Amino acid sequence: MGGEGSHGVAMAPGVGLRQRAALSTHRLRYIEAMTRNRVMTRNLYWRTAFVATLAVATTIVGSGGCGSKDDDGKRIRALEFLGQAPSFSLIDQTATRFTTADLLGKVTIINFIFTRCPTVCPIFTRRFQRIIHSLDNVKPIQFVSISVDPEHDTSTVLADYANEHNADPARWKFLTGDPEAIRLTAEKGLKLVLERSGTLADGTPDIVHATHFVLIDKQGNIRGYYDSGEKARREALILDAKALARINPPGS
Repeated sequence: MGGEGSHGVAMAPGVGLRQRAALSTHRLRYIEAMTRNRVMTRNLYWRTAFVATLAVATTIVGSGGCGSKDDDGKRIRALEFLGQAPSFSLIDQTATRFTTADLLGKVTIINFIFTRCPTVCPIFTRRFQRIIHSLDNVKPIQFVSISVDPEHDTSTVLADYANEHNADPARWKFLTGDPEAIRLTAEKGLKLVLERSGTLADGTPDIVHATHFVLIDKQGNIRGYYDSGEKARREALILDAKALARINPPGS
């Protein structure tokens, strides 16, 4: 059996001692960074989680769990406004420009990954796939994965990665671009941890990034943060995204 790698991911039996040590150090940095990230976002996160739980309880008690416009309205009213999505301009896996303006009119779920990630990203992406599959028939919703390793993750590399994950380029965008623009989008705009510190023993960049999904409504408002490691939060994300997608914003 392979040992446990960074972030609790099983490592292959052939991984050497130096790489294990590097990954162990990376794991400690990840835990420290995630602790800081939770401090940065705890008020937003827990308020969102609390009001979403109230909305679920109200829906179940009031309607037996059936979806309706009234239920959607209750969920939406329970979601807080956590600020505007940041201004950015990046390119997707088809080398097409994607900007903040492309968020308007659609519900958007965002996460941060990189294709060379040996630890959390494979799991993070699989969880995103399951969420996307759960929302297959719900429109208008789009999904955005932003690379935190843009020097390597060109649009061509992201296109290959997208194909490996059967991503529909019309709905699931993989974005790359200027490293500083991506850092500002993550840290300043979305209040998520993003740190880079050299490379691991195998040459993979040592990047620590948040593993939350971010939910944005049709008007570009941040409406929730969802820890990808918590099943209850992933389920809440699906319900919240559906509710936001089904109800049009005022004046539309």
